[in-house]
Amino acid sequence: MQGTSHAATSTEPRDGDVLHGRYSIQHIGWHPDPDAPWVSWPDQLRSLQQHMGLGRYSITSLEKVASLQQLQEAVAQDASLWINGTGPNDPPLTDLQQVLQQANAGELQSLLCGKRGVVMVQLYVGWDAADSATAVARQPLFRPLVGRLLQEALAHPGLKMIISTISDGLGLTAILYADKEPFASRAKHLASFGAQAGLIAGSAYYQYLVGAILGYKPENIVHHIQSRQSGVPGDTIAQVERMVTRDLAKLSKVKARLPWNAPQHDRRGKRKAQK
Repeated sequence: MQGTSHAATSTEPRDGDVLHGRYSIQHIGWHPDPDAPWVSWPDQLRSLQQHMGLGRYSITSLEKVASLQQLQEAVAQDASLWINGTGPNDPPLTDLQQVLQQANAGELQSLLCGKRGVVMVQLYVGWDAADSATAVARQPLFRPLVGRLLQEALAHPGLKMIISTISDGLGLTAILYADKEPFASRAKHLASFGAQAGLIAGSAYYQYLVGAILGYKPENIVHHIQSRQSGVPGDTIAQVERMVTRDLAKLSKVKARLPWNAPQHDRRGKRKAQK
């Protein structure tokens, strides 16, 4: 997967890190290259490319908030923000954490580090997107660091991707996964029913199923369900959990182990050769 990056061009002088006057902004950051080989270049992404004119803006100030290096260091130190899901007693996020949590950048970095086995990335949102530059700019694919890390994941020899779509071309999601069981079977199952990263599943069963495949903590999955469907009885949640556990076992009998890229050893403790 390839992309191109365009920088802002100035029509006024700049003094160090202080910007003066007006700047003409076009195609800020990463965006897909329609001439590059990719996943057969779906029509939705080609449409985004054709509507990337973002008009003119006046910049009054710029501030560096976070960087890829900061994200990589944060994931290496403690990836819980991107691997556990949201819990009822989680402390408020710091300003930096809020920035790093945006889109799927942290989840993609966690996948690259072996701390996640499956990640969903919304590539296109068509269910509420108007045909305007503002709507195009809000597409998940254009958020900070997502394109960069998506490229790295697609180039990683231990990772694969499958595309999940919904009817009428209203949604397009990339499901990236470790190329081993049970992650491969689970990712393909998500795609089989058109799971979308930007849509909440309609039933408690599918909400629990998606959360379990993505590796979130069971208590956080339950919190997610109850926060969106108030009054769900505890015995119903327990029944759903049993159903999901049963259905995941049918997909693959291999137990999920993380990090997925950890060296494997034989019964005598010797490291196995990498295939």
